[in-house]
Amino acid sequence: MDVKSVSFQASLSGGVHYVLPHFQRQYTWEPRNWNDLLNDIQRIYVTYNDQKPPEHFMGSLVVITDGTVGVSIPVYKLVDGQQRLTTISLLLRALYELSGDEKLRGRILSYLVNEYEDGDARYKVLPTHKNADRQTFIDVIDGNVVEREADKTASMIVKAYRYLLLTLRRWIEKDKYDPEKIFRVIATSLQFVFIKVDGQDDRPYAIFESLNAKGKPLTQTDLVRNYIAMKLPGKQQERLFNQYWAKIDDLLSEDRKVARIGELTAFLRHYIAFRTGTVEREDMIYIRFRDRMEENFGTSQLFEQELHTLYQFAVWYERLLRPEHEDELKLSDGLKRLNILESTTAYPLLLAAYEAYESGKLSLAMFVKGVGILENYLVRRMLVGDSGYTNRMFPNIIKLINHANYPDSLGLILARRRSVPDTRLRLELPNRPVYDNTKQDRLRFIFEEVERYLWRGTDGRASLDGKATLEHILPQALSEEWKESLGVGYEETHKDYTDTLGNLTLVTQSLNSGKLSNYSFERKVEVFRHHALRLNSHYFSAFDGTWDSDAIRQRADALIDTILKVWPSLGDTENSDGDSYISPVSVKGKLAAGLTFLNEEYPLNSWKAILVKMCECAIQYGADFEEITQNTTYLRHEKIGYHSIELSNGYYLYSALRADDVLRVSRVIGDVLDIEEGRDWALHYNNAAKSS
Repeated sequence: MDVKSVSFQASLSGGVHYVLPHFQRQYTWEPRNWNDLLNDIQRIYVTYNDQKPPEHFMGSLVVITDGTVGVSIPVYKLVDGQQRLTTISLLLRALYELSGDEKLRGRILSYLVNEYEDGDARYKVLPTHKNADRQTFIDVIDGNVVEREADKTASMIVKAYRYLLLTLRRWIEKDKYDPEKIFRVIATSLQFVFIKVDGQDDRPYAIFESLNAKGKPLTQTDLVRNYIAMKLPGKQQERLFNQYWAKIDDLLSEDRKVARIGELTAFLRHYIAFRTGTVEREDMIYIRFRDRMEENFGTSQLFEQELHTLYQFAVWYERLLRPEHEDELKLSDGLKRLNILESTTAYPLLLAAYEAYESGKLSLAMFVKGVGILENYLVRRMLVGDSGYTNRMFPNIIKLINHANYPDSLGLILARRRSVPDTRLRLELPNRPVYDNTKQDRLRFIFEEVERYLWRGTDGRASLDGKATLEHILPQALSEEWKESLGVGYEETHKDYTDTLGNLTLVTQSLNSGKLSNYSFERKVEVFRHHALRLNSHYFSAFDGTWDSDAIRQRADALIDTILKVWPSLGDTENSDGDSYISPVSVKGKLAAGLTFLNEEYPLNSWKAILVKMCECAIQYGADFEEITQNTTYLRHEKIGYHSIELSNGYYLYSALRADDVLRVSRVIGDVLDIEEGRDWALHYNNAAKSS
């Protein structure tokens, strides 16, 4: 490896050809980056001295030797510095356009093209083909940019060129900057650390992992692209890029999100989890990808085979994200239902199923039935608020599944991994708030499936005039008439039961946003008795009484009866290690006594103290708090009102919680840590009749 400091003019003087590897990202600089460069040049211009030009460090140019082209012109793969080198080249082309000095224009051109070469070798910098960057750059350098067509390209290169051209024009025409002096500033004052790596080096990609100075930070997918580029001989790069990676990029966009991370990043994460059984942190995806490739795919042939495999899995992953692209209608429908449930944690398991299905080990009917079993498991956990655990569980069970009897095997395995038994649903669901503005699709799905079941055995089904929407029977804002109807204790009833299952139903949007919401209960019942949905008409046709906490719980019980028929128990719910511990359904009205965490006992006399200790233990244990915040609203990066406690890792805990809230948040933490309630941690309390 050769390292030296060079000026911009030294990096582009004489014959030279910098080529962006085909797996490199497109040009991504934006106005903020362009302004940084322009501001640097302006500051240098003011103090510039020809006798002793000031030096301004622009970062590194990391290149890998790649032979020669034309008349012995050295070719370099440019693996770091492409954004800077491309932008400065565009800036020089803009200066060329504005200069009336033919001698200066000739000097500028000598930094942009190899005068006596043809084709690609003519250009000293050659971007990737992505987003049409290469052809767009060539058009700009050759002066062939057509104004009316410029905005049609996805490339940022034309936008950058226009921006730089307008800025230079203002400098020269309004501020009276000297074009010759601007050129000297760019050529002599802009300095780079030029790092040249021998293309025969066994690990040329290693230098790229540690260098990303003064540029747009690289994502995990950027690092993966560049690793692949550095591992492949130059002659194979374009073919493999177009055959595999470009197609993966087209299928999976980082601009679209899967549980807050880009689709391509999420795919790599889930693919690695499928292969290894471990879900990696987002910042570890590249390292795990690289290590696996180094250990298992050492030859070019094996490397290419794995790229082909990666592309095939990307096709299946895209069907998980967009099931309408799955041709088999029953499978497509099942995957659509899973998407409503936000089942991304199950994607490694579903990738394994797709591989088994496509290879003939799994029939379509068994695959579809397995998707239904997965839906069952997820619905029941969702209804009681369980989350977190599945992220690590699903990749771990892949190796345990018997494909010869896939549905039964999957069902038995899931039944023994914290599946929710009927007794827990009946105990918890009537009293649990389930309404959430951010997750209405999931709850609407539950009610729609209940409605579908109520029409079983008939040839028809009700169809609403408009999209079904959730309606609170006991309204979210109480009128005086409702307060009088509820009587003494109306505030507690409203607080505890408004968002529970029994107080919710489906109507059309026109009813929900119009008169129905503010109706008295008596008028609402009349609407429900004649409503098209059996969900409403069957239950309320025989209803006679007031709408209070008892009535809401009774309706919840009736709904749960149907829910358990739609999604029946998977069977044995004993834990895989045989532990028969039954966690408390509720700790409401209990006196806090302490916490056990990994064999350590902590006597504590308040629920707030217990939750703070649970959080601090989780911090010491290395919990991923980013994942925890995705599953509870009581932990955040920022303060949550007046009742916030700052934890030792800088996160904030909302402390004005009820006892059952403490239980729920503790279970989220336990699930994220993948530790068992009762065996690895437990809340302790006394059965005193005291409000929590």
